[in-house]
Amino acid sequence: MMSASDAGGERGPRTGAASVVSQPDLVRWLRTDRHQGRLIWLCNIGVEQHWRDSRYALVDHREDEVVSRIADLPLLLGREQDVVLLREHPDPLFLDLLKSLGLGGCKVVVANSASAHTCLTELLLRDESAIEELRQYVEASSEPAWLVPFGVSKWEEELGRLIGAEVFGAPSDVGRKVNSKLESRMLAMGLGMPVATGEICESLEQVRAAWGRLASGATPRTVVIKQPHGASGKGMYLVRSATQLEATLRLLERVYEGRETGPHLVECWHEKLADLNYQLQIGPSGPTPVFSLKSQLVEGVVYVGSVDPSAVSRELEEAIRNAGQRIGARLQSKGYRGIASVDGMVLGDGTLIPIVEINGRLSLSTYTSFLRDRLGCSVLLTGYHRLSAHRSIAYSEILDLLSTAGLRYDRDLRRGVIVYSASSLPRDSGKGHECIGRAFFAVCADNRADVGHLHRRFQGTMAMLVDDSNSGVLRTGPQS
Repeated sequence: MMSASDAGGERGPRTGAASVVSQPDLVRWLRTDRHQGRLIWLCNIGVEQHWRDSRYALVDHREDEVVSRIADLPLLLGREQDVVLLREHPDPLFLDLLKSLGLGGCKVVVANSASAHTCLTELLLRDESAIEELRQYVEASSEPAWLVPFGVSKWEEELGRLIGAEVFGAPSDVGRKVNSKLESRMLAMGLGMPVATGEICESLEQVRAAWGRLASGATPRTVVIKQPHGASGKGMYLVRSATQLEATLRLLERVYEGRETGPHLVECWHEKLADLNYQLQIGPSGPTPVFSLKSQLVEGVVYVGSVDPSAVSRELEEAIRNAGQRIGARLQSKGYRGIASVDGMVLGDGTLIPIVEINGRLSLSTYTSFLRDRLGCSVLLTGYHRLSAHRSIAYSEILDLLSTAGLRYDRDLRRGVIVYSASSLPRDSGKGHECIGRAFFAVCADNRADVGHLHRRFQGTMAMLVDDSNSGVLRTGPQS
């Protein structure tokens, strides 16, 4: 296998670094000018591991293996002239489904190794044939091709350099800083925006003291301890009691093993009316208007889904869009470019907290931000269920199950359920473990009540999926 520097390192980008070439209006290309531009999609979920100090992170190899398989989500966005980079060849039934919905049709390039514990970008960098195939794609037109990763680290910058493509997004050092939960809080405070009650702590002793201040009162308050980097609940710890606090601190002490701990964010866990996500696009000339605003479904510290459009009032929506413009302008002044996915919340008293955290990258919500328009439905609920089974679950089984239950999406009625990833379903690792995976789904209907009804039926159908090689029932649970 070649190292990144060995993979034809003598060739650089044809058109220069991405910081020199003006980045395209990706939202316009995906919404209206769909024949314009050429995009190379790379769903390198897990890029956060390259931003955080790995010495200070708890690792769950089985969950990381599941996350590594979530590479086919860009097939929802890829256009005929685009390329999607994958770990494995996509399920033909999944491609047929996308085609029937008027989606997909793009070219795919597959890495020659599907190692579950190596990020997709690194696999591609080691694959000389994939590098050459991508170079040929880039050089087939005088129009620049853009590599659009989930997030930008040094590996994606190297991949762009080797194949001669521009990289859509901020330089890796800027993206890493923007993705810090501490940076999000400081940015919000710098803009004079309200933030969750909390403190930035430089040591675990300061964390203990901050918890004492924040959790005290007539009614004990739940507190969340956040490490600077992490996604899908990683590095976040809900603490509801002194006993739980000490257990969490002992856990963190074992992780740090006597090393300097670095900063943590300690915040009150507020009562909320709503969790929100909104997406910004920031170009060299500044931000474009918020292009996606959704209500988020959250269980504890973990995102479990989104509802598009959000159910917020017109007044609140206007406040969010105004905040988005200010946030985008501040990010632009810091050298940030590309898509930013911002999480916010509305407190129980109606106060808008525009920034809970800023994801300086795409998010799971980004991949479905254009789906409601493409399908033409009024309301779209998207999310994923975490699945655990005694054997692999094939995509064909999911399709048959939806059809039998009368839930499969009907394009004429614009109603039903779509499972929009095949590679993430449970599969046998060959190591004697239970098979785990995720079922990404979209529920489409004309109104929120019908969406809720279909979603409950889908949940029940998933829970009743029986493993025919064993008497155990496929289990569903919160997404993580």
